[in-house]
Amino acid sequence: MRMLMLSAAYPLPPDNGAKRRILVTASHLSQQYDLTLVSLREPKPISMLPDEKHEGLWQDCIVEQPARSKLQTALKAVFSRHSYAQVKYWNDNLREIVVGKLTTQHFDCLWVQFLFMSAYIEKIFSGSQWGHKQSRPILVLDQHNVDELTFRRFLSSKANFAQKIYAALEMLKARQLQKQWFPRFDAILCVSPEDLQKTAQYVDKSTSLWLAPNGVDIGYFQPLAQQDSRERTSILVFGGSLDVKMNQDAVLWFSASIFPLIKQRIPDVQFWIVGRNPTSEIWKLAKREGIKVTGTVADVRDYYRQAKVFVVPLRLGGGTKLKTLEAMAMGLPIVSTAVGAQGLDIKSGQHICIADRPEDFAARVVELMKDPDKARRIGAEARLLVEKKYSWSSIMGDVDDKLKNLFWERESQKR
Repeated sequence: MRMLMLSAAYPLPPDNGAKRRILVTASHLSQQYDLTLVSLREPKPISMLPDEKHEGLWQDCIVEQPARSKLQTALKAVFSRHSYAQVKYWNDNLREIVVGKLTTQHFDCLWVQFLFMSAYIEKIFSGSQWGHKQSRPILVLDQHNVDELTFRRFLSSKANFAQKIYAALEMLKARQLQKQWFPRFDAILCVSPEDLQKTAQYVDKSTSLWLAPNGVDIGYFQPLAQQDSRERTSILVFGGSLDVKMNQDAVLWFSASIFPLIKQRIPDVQFWIVGRNPTSEIWKLAKREGIKVTGTVADVRDYYRQAKVFVVPLRLGGGTKLKTLEAMAMGLPIVSTAVGAQGLDIKSGQHICIADRPEDFAARVVELMKDPDKARRIGAEARLLVEKKYSWSSIMGDVDDKLKNLFWERESQKR
């Protein structure tokens, strides 16, 4: 089977959660199919060593995406029927490449990463040859998150009035895009039961919905051989890309409202903020006693291993969080908000601890720091759950089986 994958981001280096999901998907599918990856690539990607492991697995067609001002992009989106993401990731050169390949070459499957990238195949759909599902390639969407739900959560946050108005506009655009495009796909990947339930409101039985949660490489993220080495530390760790709103809000809220409460009980506690592209506001946190901002690191595991407790104080965002799964895979005791744990089949107090109020969050952190036996027990349960349900190999194996069934159903209908 020949497959074309369309992506807003080139997955190497895999320096954020979205790229890691894309990389795992492309790597797995390229071992089964003849895969061409057509993608944008950010300007000046973070330099890393050559990735020989993935070299040659698929055919690349990369278009460099010029840097764009966030403010100018946001203003342009306000006066447009298109969403912020559609404006940000639009590239005329990429459109010509996609249209050219789909009109001159045969592909059995078109795999779209992110719903807003559907705009690149609108021209194809306007033609009569793609008017019926049986007359075109199988269309699969990996939406990563349901944008409507993401903006709805933002509206319930403590954002200012202007930000909430903007989020409301984006939510309306997301609904329109979902209404237009969801029914066109043969299959849609949903990362959580909540996302699947919302997506189901827009489609009929001709579109298959596949639950494909975020996963983790359980061979790469492993527990420490000697767990008790963390007992000598008083370090809390947060990990995540710091150029996205949800992570920025998380570390700022934790630093202002939760960390001081923990410090009252444990004076020598430290909070390490690990992730790429911190804003100036986040860099300033490093001036406070006990807070460390690392910026980009070569290997997050080196920092995660130092954590006595891993914290996920997220209040925004949708889908399942890779940072939570990675910490679980390393057997770390975790305290998270409900948002940071959403979409995962976990029990608070068994696999991780969930708390949303600052006082409760701080109390759970202090409890785990002062009770190493409980911390070890929760970390071990988290690792077992990840091995059972959230290994990338099992998740993608299930997706591949469903894709093959869909392909053979399509072929049998042609006969």
